[in-house]
Amino acid sequence: MEVIAFILTIAVGIVAENNIDSNGIGGIVAVAVMGAFILWSIRHEKENK
Repeated sequence: MEVIAFILTIAVGIVAENNIDSNGIGGIVAVAVMGAFILWSIRHEKENK
């Protein structure tokens, strides 16, 4: 799961940086995506046990 989250975060950051006309938006979007992954894993922790 961590590897998939890492790859998707990098990919989303690159896509956002190339498609949105704002400097540094790729990093912001990448952090937001990683935060979403972290929140999802915390909230779904009980299902994995």
